[in-house]
Amino acid sequence: MLKKTLITAMFIILMAASWSVGQTVKEANSVKIAYVNIAKCMKADPYFSEQEKVMQAILVAKEKAFQEKTKAMKNEEKLREYQKVKAELDAERLRLTKDVSEHIKKKISAMASEAGYSIVLDSQTVLYGGTDITDRVIATLKK
Repeated sequence: MLKKTLITAMFIILMAASWSVGQTVKEANSVKIAYVNIAKCMKADPYFSEQEKVMQAILVAKEKAFQEKTKAMKNEEKLREYQKVKAELDAERLRLTKDVSEHIKKKISAMASEAGYSIVLDSQTVLYGGTDITDRVIATLKK
């Protein structure tokens, strides 16, 4: 009797485990994965180009102001002023880069959601598999 009960219990456990694995495989098959070459998207993005022009204008203005301000300064003072201006430029570049990244991420997210992708990765992290949606993202960015 005990042997029969154990066999029945093992059969039920095996059936439950088999069903669970089947569900996991079924869920895994419904996941759509894509990847995007972010660097290529940034280069093709008109918004990125605009921000690069803004950054270039800021750089030129800061350089001109630095030259004027430091004409009569000693080397040590010039160095401190240079470090200050460099820190300001670095902060501005970081702000613009974050702004562009957020812009591109929003476009990728919207496009991926429309296309039914569950996961979108940067192309540098993908070794195999997935669908390259870089060109579709670029087309979205240019709209």
